[in-house]
Amino acid sequence: MSAARIPKRPKQQRVLLDTNIWSMLGRTGNGPAFYALAREMDFEVVVAPSILLEIARSSNVEASARDRDAVLAGHRRHLPTEAELVTTELLDEIRRLHPEWLLNRPDDRDWKQLHRFWTVELWRHARRDWQAVVDTGAVAPTEDVELLRTAQAKLKSAMLELKINVPAARGQIKPNGPQWYQRALPEDGWVDLWRLEAWEQSRKVIMEIARPSLRDGTVRTLADWLEGFVDVAVIRRDMEAFTRFWFAEVEASHMPCEWLSFTAQRYQMVSKVTDSSPFDAQHAGYLAECDLFLTADRRFVLTIESMARDSPFDVATPLRIAGRGDTVIDEIRRVISAAE
Repeated sequence: MSAARIPKRPKQQRVLLDTNIWSMLGRTGNGPAFYALAREMDFEVVVAPSILLEIARSSNVEASARDRDAVLAGHRRHLPTEAELVTTELLDEIRRLHPEWLLNRPDDRDWKQLHRFWTVELWRHARRDWQAVVDTGAVAPTEDVELLRTAQAKLKSAMLELKINVPAARGQIKPNGPQWYQRALPEDGWVDLWRLEAWEQSRKVIMEIARPSLRDGTVRTLADWLEGFVDVAVIRRDMEAFTRFWFAEVEASHMPCEWLSFTAQRYQMVSKVTDSSPFDAQHAGYLAECDLFLTADRRFVLTIESMARDSPFDVATPLRIAGRGDTVIDEIRRVISAAE
């Protein structure tokens, strides 16, 4: 007699909360109640390092400690840092398209240490000594946050002054450059903006690996993740091929974190650029790692909905949590139930 077929358990919805929702939960002491709701409704809570980084930036350490307590109040899955996600996507595309750029004997020791820090040790450190985390800046963002916010604001002002349609800036551009650069362009000469931005960043990363000069920042961070796997000497010998790789060869659907992070920065220019805009761009990189994204920020919901319409892959459904903090659990229950 054949064995009974055991039905598979339905996949849990992955729910990611924005920092402002964790703040509501922390302020009202509802962290445990939220995790109880997760068990009741059978959804998985996923948390991103960028959320904890933003909480740690608060000038009110007592309030941020309450928010931290809410995050750590129940069972959750720690997502990799966006740098690991971006680097993983890049290495997968290199393996698929240009395996000759990979080292014959990769060294993954730094990768393993970084992965453990961001998914395990960081969270333990936050639980044991939050004051030290805030004081020493152990999890604080680099100056890239301020630079990005300033760049976003200046670019939006310039575009409005020149009467350039901001939404039109989301798409493509015909870049100019030397002959080798022009040969790397698609036949029609048009390049998706996210490709141009990702190429520029990755080119700097390759140069940083070849000739280290930075102590921190996004480029140095990505170099730390990537340098044990790529042969930068081979890549640098043919930058035309590396440029063509980004401009024409990589599949956008294979690089969700890269696409989301760069695209979010441009879409934010449609609305007001605020102090939280750089963090929102970081959080956006995780929208392919969850099914539902809950936020109190109406502008961010609109940004995500706009990106989802253009995205070449599935993006989390953004759900806005309205109302006061003391009703946050009921509101979370309502919006998640309505989304099912």
